[in-house]
Amino acid sequence: MLLKKTSPMVLAIALLASTACSTTKNHSVTSKPVPQALLVMPQRPEPPNDGSQEAILTHAVEFGRYVKNLENQLRGWIGWATERE
Repeated sequence: MLLKKTSPMVLAIALLASTACSTTKNHSVTSKPVPQALLVMPQRPEPPNDGSQEAILTHAVEFGRYVKNLENQLRGWIGWATERE
């Protein structure tokens, strides 16, 4: 008895769902999630403690690594954004 009452409702829902899927361009309604690696901000290195050549060169290497990480993250964001279009 319960089956006879719910069958028209189930049929109507299935019909509406199939109509909605066939009329949209993109059948996937959910957005692609943002990769977790893009949400982690690279750690900016602290400035050198003194003005010695070694401290400045070490800071330059660390800062270069930081900038490279930012560039990679930017490329990742651009890639993620263009995949969604």
